[in-house]
Amino acid sequence: TREVAAAAKQIALVEEVNPAEKEIVVLAAWFHDVGQIICYRGHELSSQHIARHFLSNKNCETTLINQVLNCISATKMPQRPSNLLEKIMCDSDLSHLAAEPDVYLEHLNRLRNEWEKVLGQEEKNEDWILLNIEFLTQHRYFTDYGKTVLEVKKEKNIDQLLAML
Repeated sequence: TREVAAAAKQIALVEEVNPAEKEIVVLAAWFHDVGQIICYRGHELSSQHIARHFLSNKNCETTLINQVLNCISATKMPQRPSNLLEKIMCDSDLSHLAAEPDVYLEHLNRLRNEWEKVLGQEEKNEDWILLNIEFLTQHRYFTDYGKTVLEVKKEKNIDQLLAML
């Protein structure tokens, strides 16, 4: 979550959104996965409920709350953002796909362990690599920053996974 929030700040800066819009995306980044404490699959809805409750108790404006909730909703797979803030949130959520190769592999190992523990889903090494190659090749970033910077870095991780086969 910290990495997603940091990515949201970075992408918002590069995409030149105003401070109020940046606040929306960063808030969404902090809340987007918190619903996993309630349920793993479909956690976005729980994340929205938690965010709404928290932000309402902080007397945030309804417009801000709704924009945060929409950004959280946009992260549900398959991602379908409808505006720049949602695009920033989606790219932030999956910015780790463009991490340095060793950091990316660390993310993959943590995700694999998470799936084993939470979902009881175990994959053979080759199947796991193929699953992730497919995910990375089908995934697209939405912002200009994502398309010009993150996409190029993500390609290195695809090459790394292909070499592991």
